Amino acid sequence: MPRTQTTGSKPGAVSRALARDRLGVPAVLFFVLAGVAPLTVAAGVIPTAYATTGLTGIPAAFAVIAVILALFATGYVAMTRYITHSGALYAFVSQGLGRVTGVAAALVALLAYTFLQVGLYGAFGPNAASEAAAHLHLHAPWCAWALGAWAVITVLGLLRVDITGRILGVLLCAEILVIAAETVLGLVHPAGGHLSFSALSPSSLTSGGFGAFGVLAVVAVLGFVGFEQAPVLAEEARNAKRTIPAATYAALGMIAVVYAGASWAMAAHAGTSHVVATAGKQGPGLLFSLGGSGVLSQAAQWLFLTSLFAAALAFHNAVWRYIFALGRENVLPATLGRTGGNNIPKAASRPEGPGSCDVLLRATDDRQPAGHPVPGAAGDRPGVDAARGQEPRRGPAAVPGRADHVHRLAGRQLTGLVRQPGQRDQLRAGNVPRDVLVGFADVDDERAV
Repeated sequence: MPRTQTTGSKPGAVSRALARDRLGVPAVLFFVLAGVAPLTVAAGVIPTAYATTGLTGIPAAFAVIAVILALFATGYVAMTRYITHSGALYAFVSQGLGRVTGVAAALVALLAYTFLQVGLYGAFGPNAASEAAAHLHLHAPWCAWALGAWAVITVLGLLRVDITGRILGVLLCAEILVIAAETVLGLVHPAGGHLSFSALSPSSLTSGGFGAFGVLAVVAVLGFVGFEQAPVLAEEARNAKRTIPAATYAALGMIAVVYAGASWAMAAHAGTSHVVATAGKQGPGLLFSLGGSGVLSQAAQWLFLTSLFAAALAFHNAVWRYIFALGRENVLPATLGRTGGNNIPKAASRPEGPGSCDVLLRATDDRQPAGHPVPGAAGDRPGVDAARGQEPRRGPAAVPGRADHVHRLAGRQLTGLVRQPGQRDQLRAGNVPRDVLVGFADVDDERAV
């Protein structure tokens, strides 16, 4: 059975426990919301969903999926009353299906969170380069901004968890307030002077046929990715039996209201019959234009960057907690499961940080040929750039061999986490053989479970 000890340690001591009683409901809520990245979804995912699906039932889909996830969360957070563990999925699955399956689940979560974090750096870099060039007249390459964000997040990840929670709280409050302001202004100024509720109607979910609901559900679920992170913080929460459920349900409710409201405001402001075409032309500008082109719009564009930064910081913390938890369970080397005097497992952050840096450095060697825009990059925002009277800027793009780099990153992330030298050589070569993954779960019977 997974370990659940959460005892603290004396200053200066080496322990195998995280700091206790550091996080209340607000701090855990900030971590969860930061991972969800509300402004990133509102400005990026929702306009893209309108443009690519051609469906207008996105606001209703967010509401329905929130209810479904609330039902799932009932059982999910109930497990935290009995299992308190920083490697939440590992502990939950191990308890129910056995340790081998639990290790597999933990590795899937670990790699998924890592790749998502790297993707956030890839989104932050081009957007930061675009904003800096337009407003600060700084023309550094996108990779410099991405690596700068990585360096700052790596340092912040070593701070006390409650300090990180306060930083996320400031960033989250700012972006939520901006989304709320844009939403209200969009609803106050609907197209044609008449506020339509058709996008919120349940009938909009199947307006394109029953299969349309499946498409809308996929889009809506994407917006909620990250809401499951609260149990990862259970060891450090005050009264985890109350804090984790409260933060999870509060996050679900806030996300549903923010997303449904923002997507409804976009449809109302542009017109339900025109929102799809407008989203295709404006992209993120569909949200930024709700409040006009003044200070609010500019603030939203800058906070779009802080939203990406906060999400990367939240996932950074989730990644090293999983590494720490697996090290403490002797699935990974035991040194990864130890903490210092401030109860921060610095050793657990070492495999995660360089792995993210590695893929960013490799990306700098694969510059996109001139004249080829990248869909979704900062330089491919017709609505935003056209409003400034500028030509669309170009960003980095996928080139032949990029998929191989992603595969090699998986190997590099796992290098140093396995015990067998022969397997490490395979991983350094970029190979991730099946027996390596199975080897993670091949733990001696003498080891405590």
